[in-house]
Amino acid sequence: MHYIKLNKLLKKPLYLQLAESIEQAFNQKELNAGDLLPTEKEICESFGVSTSVVKYAYKWLMEKGIVKREVGRGTFVWDEMHEILETQAAFELFLNYTHFKREVIYIEDIHNTLDTLHPVGELRVVYELVKKRAKPLALRKLFVQKASSDTFLEEGWNTDQRLRIKTTRLTPIQSYMRVVNLEAKEARILGLKPYAPAFFQKVDCFVEDTLVGVLENYYPGEHFTWRQIVEEIRLRPSD
Repeated sequence: MHYIKLNKLLKKPLYLQLAESIEQAFNQKELNAGDLLPTEKEICESFGVSTSVVKYAYKWLMEKGIVKREVGRGTFVWDEMHEILETQAAFELFLNYTHFKREVIYIEDIHNTLDTLHPVGELRVVYELVKKRAKPLALRKLFVQKASSDTFLEEGWNTDQRLRIKTTRLTPIQSYMRVVNLEAKEARILGLKPYAPAFFQKVDCFVEDTLVGVLENYYPGEHFTWRQIVEEIRLRPSD
């Protein structure tokens, strides 16, 4: 427990000091995926704090997707923070199911020269909100080269239509899933507080070895679980 730093003289709540100590240890690789964390009793006895301090700290860490608790076993560093998913139908996922309503909320054009995670050059960024019974459920962001937009967008596409992505010209898609905290802009669109935990999937798309499009999916932890997303994607038959 050497990585836990608590100072009762600070104004910062003890539960937050405890949670941030564990988060920092995780970010600095002092804690690894699957590591067992100290029990509530061990922390209380070592640092002279109440059980509520530990409960609130672990709850905060669970909401951020850093730890998981298993009844009868303890609290562990989450070992499913990153998972590779291979699927030809990754762009559509299970959000194409009819009981979800998909709505393009706005588009913007940007020029990208520095960000290596997205295509370079003149890009069109499309924001699509996924709803269920009018409630925001998930967010999709498509970054696509304007010159290659016909690969992704139907002819005559506009903001009154659903985002439709054509896959006939694309090479096999590799995507990955991990846990993130929503930035203020994404959280606001979904009606959540900034830094709310969410599951994030990034799908890279190539045409003749050139990255021409990137789709980012955000699934808030309030609405989805890790297993639900992964199993839905894997069970869905390829198109």
